[in-house]
Amino acid sequence: MRDRLYDIAHQVLRLSDADGTEVLVQFTDDLLSRYANSFITQNSREKFFNISVRLRYGNRAGIASTDRLDRESLARLVKSAKEVALNSPEDPDLPPVPGPAEVPSYPPSFDESLMEPDPDRAARIIGEVIKRGHPFRAFGNLSQGHVHYLLLTSEGFEGYNRTSRVSISINYMDDTFTRSGWAQGVSYRFSDIEESFMNLADKSHEKALLNRDPVDLKPGKYTVIVENIGLDEILMMMGWLGLSGKAYYEGTSFLRGKLGEKVFSEKLTILDDPSDPYLFTMPFDFEGVAKNPIPLIEKGVFKTPALDRRYARKLGMESTGHATFPFYPMPFPLHMKVMEGDRTLEEMIEETDYGLLITRFWYVNTVDPSSFTLTGLTRDGTFLIENGRITRAVKNMRFTQNFLEAFNNIEALENKSTPVSEPNYYHFFPSAIRTPSMKIRDFTFTSTSEF
Repeated sequence: MRDRLYDIAHQVLRLSDADGTEVLVQFTDDLLSRYANSFITQNSREKFFNISVRLRYGNRAGIASTDRLDRESLARLVKSAKEVALNSPEDPDLPPVPGPAEVPSYPPSFDESLMEPDPDRAARIIGEVIKRGHPFRAFGNLSQGHVHYLLLTSEGFEGYNRTSRVSISINYMDDTFTRSGWAQGVSYRFSDIEESFMNLADKSHEKALLNRDPVDLKPGKYTVIVENIGLDEILMMMGWLGLSGKAYYEGTSFLRGKLGEKVFSEKLTILDDPSDPYLFTMPFDFEGVAKNPIPLIEKGVFKTPALDRRYARKLGMESTGHATFPFYPMPFPLHMKVMEGDRTLEEMIEETDYGLLITRFWYVNTVDPSSFTLTGLTRDGTFLIENGRITRAVKNMRFTQNFLEAFNNIEALENKSTPVSEPNYYHFFPSAIRTPSMKIRDFTFTSTSEF
């Protein structure tokens, strides 16, 4: 595959007469197996290329993309990018075309067995998940595949990387669709999912069994223990709304003007770690900048926004290697890792006199980006903790919470972290979050639900 990507990129370079040319070629092969009502309902496989090019004529740039590989289509791609460039205004913040550069060598996050995604392999696992779920109905999906990408420039930068991924979600529900339990897992190795899916199924099943006759709780402030899969969307929002260099420069980030200041609990340290294979290693970004592990938040102190070359230049800083989508200026962290604490999940529960255990959140939306205030609902298992024990299920509740405050109210972090990656995306992008479960005091719930 590597040679094929190089061949495509070199064809594009030869077709260009621009002052500078950048070519990004991506190949994705992904098999998605869905199941619902305890039956496999879909196997869909997508294999596709995407070729993106940015041409420079002075300080003007044009971008175009195609998924067709024949010479005529590649010629049209270059022609389209040239027309866009010549009809665009000059861009004083246009980053330079990357030249030759050394990039780190990280442990590969690639499983050769996923070079040919196997529906039968998925079906065996899903079949066992369905059997394990009795008397509940089983819902979820299993995605497996790999992605390759190559960045080649007229100034001599060459960078190639490949990653594989397998993810599974398991949701057991009763016939009324009100009792449910959820679990999910992700890895770059299929064998990891084969070894762990029964534990995930048991966890989802246990939550569904516990999630019966839920009680109403009044809105108010509660001590909560949010499991790692519940923190995924919150941390993604943190990356978009606060840590992105674009949001920081434009003044919409809740961290604007707080560089070097303590903004969260000293218990909170967040790295962006592209060297971790379980976060899908990336040695360089889409502007040819080497990606290295860096602290974003260190013991509560805001250390740096995620920067590409454009926003680094605007802010008078150095790029942190966070150019993401092809030639689109929206830098944000792809490999966030929350450092572990010193408590087991069981110890956090035992040390809670009165509070809630939350499996996950859904329909998370922004209320006020400048204060990091979010709203959403609990789902698939919310449980009351009394005197250090889980006593019963609770009806789902809506939260409206300022997370600048919440992350200052961290009481404990679990002593192990688990990778989490959204299992419902249609296309795999090499990104994940690794986080422990988190105990937070004075978490604000504003209303309840009927289920």
